[in-house]
Amino acid sequence: MIATTIYMPRDLYGRVGLVARDQKKPKAQVIRDFVADGVAKQQHDPDATRKFVEALASMQFRGGVRDASKRHDHYTWD
Repeated sequence: MIATTIYMPRDLYGRVGLVARDQKKPKAQVIRDFVADGVAKQQHDPDATRKFVEALASMQFRGGVRDASKRHDHYTWD
């Protein structure tokens, strides 16, 4: 597997946690499943990429963790 970092709003991360708990899966697996489903849908819907980018833009991400490169293990595994 390849490690990657994504930033998401706190409430979305909380909802991922709820899904993970309900499905008795790690959060990382839930996120991988969501991404895989999104990629599969994109292959069937040529407008899916545009819709996805518009959805990301509407989330209005702000800031983020400033020490992620130094403390990535803490944010990943704690």
